[in-house]
Amino acid sequence: MSSETSLRGVPTPLEEWIQAFGDEGSGVPESSPSPRGIEALRRALTLPDRDRAYALLAADALLTLECERAARADDPERVLLELLDSLGKVEPR
Repeated sequence: MSSETSLRGVPTPLEEWIQAFGDEGSGVPESSPSPRGIEALRRALTLPDRDRAYALLAADALLTLECERAARADDPERVLLELLDSLGKVEPR
């Protein structure tokens, strides 16, 4: 059994973490920072060892998508600043 998935070579455990925080078609406007990566990061701060690693990798992937969206926005600087502001407020729940 292969650990590869339909997400272009993403190992199954990481894909499961990414999917746990919603899919890309979540309805969040492209001009607004999505809570998906931020929630993945927040959750990672509360998890032990291996789960924390996968949640951090998921947060990284989702936040990278947010940066890509920001690059396509009408005002990329504003979107990135909103994302950074949101990231600065992340605390474990």
